[in-house]
Amino acid sequence: MPKPVMYCRGFGAKLIDLHAVPGGYVCMTTRANASNREYKEELESVLQLMEQTGLWSRVTVLEEDLWEKAVSDQESGYIPGVVYLYRKSVGATHEQFNAMNQ
Repeated sequence: MPKPVMYCRGFGAKLIDLHAVPGGYVCMTTRANASNREYKEELESVLQLMEQTGLWSRVTVLEEDLWEKAVSDQESGYIPGVVYLYRKSVGATHEQFNAMNQ
């Protein structure tokens, strides 16, 4: 069984099954501030591909203006973020996820 790993192309990790059972839910979050824009765009691109191939279906995506407290010197107060809730398709297989990573 694959280890749960988040998607982050820039750092070499790949999107895999995340141990969600068929029909199960996957909830992910990410920052939506300027310094995280590239990661967010890559993540959303892969989520869109997973929807198009039928591996996951979108339940909801919530954008929050005051997501978490800013920790960098370039920002203050709270930064925006996004919550992604998806459902793994009942027929999705490990082989399909692995094929996306090649």
